[in-house]
Amino acid sequence: MMAKRPPAGKRPVVLQLRARSANPVTLEAALRLAAALHRDFESIFVEDDDLLSLSAMPFAREITMSGRRSRPLSQAAVERQMHASSTAARRQIEAIARRLDVKTRFTTVRDEPGHAMRLAGERAEILVFGEPISAVTHRDMRAVVSCLAGVAGCLLVGEGVRRAEGRIIALIDDPSRMKEIVETALQFGDQSVDELAVLAVPEALSRPDEFAIKLSAIVGRERRVLVEPLASSEPAALAHGVNRLGGGLLVAGFGGRLIGSDLAIVRVATSLECPLLLLRPGALEPAAA
Repeated sequence: MMAKRPPAGKRPVVLQLRARSANPVTLEAALRLAAALHRDFESIFVEDDDLLSLSAMPFAREITMSGRRSRPLSQAAVERQMHASSTAARRQIEAIARRLDVKTRFTTVRDEPGHAMRLAGERAEILVFGEPISAVTHRDMRAVVSCLAGVAGCLLVGEGVRRAEGRIIALIDDPSRMKEIVETALQFGDQSVDELAVLAVPEALSRPDEFAIKLSAIVGRERRVLVEPLASSEPAALAHGVNRLGGGLLVAGFGGRLIGSDLAIVRVATSLECPLLLLRPGALEPAAA
C-alpha cells in the first residue's frame, strides 16, 4: 500500500514503470527533472495483476513476435521476468541518481496499471510515464489526461526519443501562460546547453513587440534566449522546430492550441526526439533554491 500523499509543494517526481525494459532516456530525463526542481524521486514498478492472473490460466501461451511459434506461459515465468526487469530498472535509476545527487525511493506494487497510475498521480508533483508513447497507446493517454487533474504535470517520451540533453525549449501556444511555462523552463540551469529557446505559434506573435517585452521581463539578463516562430499551429511544425534546434526537453502547457487533447499528446510526443514536460495550468510552483 502506498504512503499518504505528501504536503503540497513537497511532492516528489514519481516514475511509473511496467514489466518492459526501462527506457534509458526516460530515466535520465526524469531524474534530471527531479534534480532541477529540487524534488525527491520515487519509482513505482507495477506488476500487472491482469497479466499475472491470465498467466495462471491453463490455456495461456506466449507467442513469438513473428507469430510462428508459441509455448506455455506460466505465472512463475512471468513473475521471474517482472522481477528481472524491476531489478535492472532499479540499478539504472540508482546509478543516475548518484550522479545527479537525487534522493530516491523504489516501490513494487501488484495492481491493474490504470489504477496504479491514478494512485501514483495522487502522490506526485510530476508524474513520469515510464514507457515510450506510441500511436497505439491512445487509451493510456486518456489515463494520463485524467491524472493531470491532480498533478502539476507529466513527463512523456515518444518511441523516437533520442536524447535528454540539449536546449531547453519552451512552447508558447497560449500567451496567457507564458510566465509559468518560461519560469519552469528556466529552472533547468544545469543542462549541457545554457540557452533557452522559445517556440511560438503565429497567433502568439501577432504583437511581436509586446511579446518581446513580456518575455524579457520574465527571463532577465541571466540567460540567453532564442525566439523562433513556428510555421503553423500544427504538431508537425512543432516537432520540426524542436528537433532542428536539438532540443533536450520541451516544456509546454496542456490545453493550448497545440496540445489540448489526449490525441494531441500522442501526436506531439511521438514526433519528438526529446522528452515532453506537459504542465497543468497554474499547478507548478517555482522550486526552492
